[in-house]
Amino acid sequence: MGWEIRKARAICFVLAGLVSVSCGTDDDEGPAPRLGICCVTGGTCTLDSTLEKCSEFGAFVDNPDALCSDNLCDGEGACCQANGCTQVSQASECMAGIFHAGMTCSEVSCSNFAGGCCIIDRSRSGDEAYTCEMESTQGDCEAQASARDGIEVTFTRGSEGCDDCPPQTDPTGVCCSPTGCVLEFNDGLTCVGDYNPDLTSCDPDPCEGSGGNVVREGVREVPSPFTAPDGLDVMDAAWAMSTAGQFPVIIGADGGTFVVDAKTNRVLYQSSSADTFGVLGFSTNPDVLLRLFQTGSAFSSGWADGATEWDFTVPNTLGYSDATTIGGGNMTDGYTAVAPTIKYIVVFRWDPVGLTFANDFFELEQTAIQMAEPEQRPISAYAHQKEGPLVFVTDGAPGRLFVHDMVDANAAPTLIGNVGSGPRQLRCVPPVCAVAIFGDDADDPGIRLFSWDGTSTTVTLRSKVEAGTSPIGIDMVMNGSTVDIVSTGTDDDTYTITKVASDGSVVSNQTTALPDGCEGAANAAWLRDDEGLKVVVTCTDTDNYAVINPN
Repeated sequence: MGWEIRKARAICFVLAGLVSVSCGTDDDEGPAPRLGICCVTGGTCTLDSTLEKCSEFGAFVDNPDALCSDNLCDGEGACCQANGCTQVSQASECMAGIFHAGMTCSEVSCSNFAGGCCIIDRSRSGDEAYTCEMESTQGDCEAQASARDGIEVTFTRGSEGCDDCPPQTDPTGVCCSPTGCVLEFNDGLTCVGDYNPDLTSCDPDPCEGSGGNVVREGVREVPSPFTAPDGLDVMDAAWAMSTAGQFPVIIGADGGTFVVDAKTNRVLYQSSSADTFGVLGFSTNPDVLLRLFQTGSAFSSGWADGATEWDFTVPNTLGYSDATTIGGGNMTDGYTAVAPTIKYIVVFRWDPVGLTFANDFFELEQTAIQMAEPEQRPISAYAHQKEGPLVFVTDGAPGRLFVHDMVDANAAPTLIGNVGSGPRQLRCVPPVCAVAIFGDDADDPGIRLFSWDGTSTTVTLRSKVEAGTSPIGIDMVMNGSTVDIVSTGTDDDTYTITKVASDGSVVSNQTTALPDGCEGAANAAWLRDDEGLKVVVTCTDTDNYAVINPN
C-alpha cells in the first residue's frame, strides 16, 4: 500500500508540472474532485485535471475516461459557465467553464455551477428578510434581482450554498421594527425600523413602548441606486400619505428622487430620473401633489387619494435653483420658483377648475429685476400669500435682499439691504424670516434674520447669527412662543438650531455635531412626531440621512 501511495504522489508531481492539480490519497478528508481533461487556451491539452484548477488555464471536459487524443477540445459544443450555457465553436471560447464537445445547451446540465441564491428583501427585518433558492447558475440567481423590486441577491456555488442564508453568525444588533424586536445579523442592512448595534438580544424587549407615531433617532442608508442625497422635504400630517401613521420624507439625490417613511425606513416611492438637488412638496384637496426640482428642469408628480401609482411629467426647463410653497407649508395653493440663469422669479397659483398651475401665475422677469440689481442673480424667494408681496435674495458678495409688491410685474423691486456673502435658501414663518449665508474669506457664514409680516412691503433687517460652516438649507417652524430655525454646516458636519422671538431677537443659538456616519450635510428639515420636534438631515458624502432628537 505504501508503495502505491508513493507512486500516485510521484505521478501527481509530474502532472503538476503541466497543470496545477489537486493531489491527495484515500486518507484525505472530503470527496475526491472530479477529474477530466483540460483544454488549455492555445491548443494544449492536459490529463487528469479538475474544474477548479483548469479554470485558471482554459475549459474543463468533465469525463474521467477522456484522453487528449480523443480531440474533444476541437469543434463546436456546449459551454457551461457561471452565467449559464452558451454554444461555442471551440473549447478555447469556454474559459473557466465546462466544455461538452458536439452537444447543444438543450442536451446538457450545468449542475456543476449550481448553488444557493440568497435573496435579501430590504422591506423585511431579521430572518424574515432572507430566503434561499437553489439555482442552476449564478446568472439565474442574478436574474432574480432584476425581476423583483427591492431585493438583493448573493450566490454561493455548491450544494451547501444555502447554509449561510441568513448568515450563521452572532447578532450584530437589534431592530425595532413595526412588528416588534428582531435580531439583525448584517449590521442593520435589513432593518425596517430603528437599528441599535449596542444590543444583541430582544429579552428584555428593548422596543417596548416604541410603537405609536414615533420616529427613532439614527443614521439610515439611502436606497440603491441613489447616492449623494441633497434636496429634502418632510411632509406634515396634512399630507394624505401621513394619515396611515407614516412620516414621508422626500429626498432628491444623484440618480433621481425617492420618498421614504422615516419611521420604518421603508421606501414608499422612487424615481430614477436626472440628479435632483431641490425638493418641494405641496398638497391641495382632494389631490395630493408633489413637485421635484433639479438643475435644468422641474419634475411634477401627482398623487390622488386611493391611487396606486405616481405620474411624472416635465413642464419646463428653466433651471430652477430653489422653490417653496406659498405660505411655507405642505397644504397650499401655489408655489414660488427661482431661475437664476435667466434672472426669473415666478409665483404659480393653483387653478382648482383647470387643475393646473399653468393658468394663473405672476412673473417677475429679468427686465424688472435688472432695474434694481444689474449685476447679481436671484437665488431664493418666498411669498406668503397668492397675491403677494414677495421677498427674494440675490447671490453675490454681498448678496442683497429685495421686496416686490407683485402688483406691476414691470416695476423694479425695492432694495432692503445687504445680507452677507453667498446667500442660499430664504424661508419665513412671519414675522420671522431667515437667509442661509454661505460666506467667503471676507464674510463669515451664518443665518441672517429679518422681520416681515408677509402682507406688506415693510421689511427690517436683523442680526446675523453663527450657524456652522457654509450653511445652505434651512427650515423653520413655529414652536410655542418662538420660531425655531434649523440649518446645516456643510463643511463642518454640524447642525444649528436658532430660536427667534416674534420681535426678531435671538432667544438661543446652539450648534451641535451631527451623529457619527453623517458627513457632508446638505439640507435640514423639521419633523414632528408624538415625542415632539426632530431634525432630518441629508448626508451627501456618506450616502445616508439622519434623524436627530435635539431635545
